[in-house]
Amino acid sequence: MALFSASLIIAVPVVVFSEQRIFENSRSVMDLAEQSEIRASQEILANHIQKDGATTTVKMANTGFYNVTVFAVLIDGVDASYTIQNQGGDASSTMKPESLYTMTISGVGDIVQVVTESGKLFEIDTS
Repeated sequence: MALFSASLIIAVPVVVFSEQRIFENSRSVMDLAEQSEIRASQEILANHIQKDGATTTVKMANTGFYNVTVFAVLIDGVDASYTIQNQGGDASSTMKPESLYTMTISGVGDIVQVVTESGKLFEIDTS
């Protein structure tokens, strides 16, 4: 009887830990699936590009179904500082669906890369 009690005491924490680990793993898979869906549904369309001295200006629209939050902007693969303004001139890092924005980037190059918070990469050819 003592052997059974000892093995039961050991088995219960292992089962509880295993169930917790399975729940965490399934939650991670659900999070990944949701992130993947968001990335797939995010779209921006650059409709006007202007290079002026040391600045690139891109007028764009969020044509997707989800907000697009910009995480980083690169010009020819190099980090660049940027600002985003909505049509009213207010600064914003998140672009709402069906809205127009102006992104002003410090730097000039052939390719502007916009990296979103969800990990999606948009490449805009400015050449």
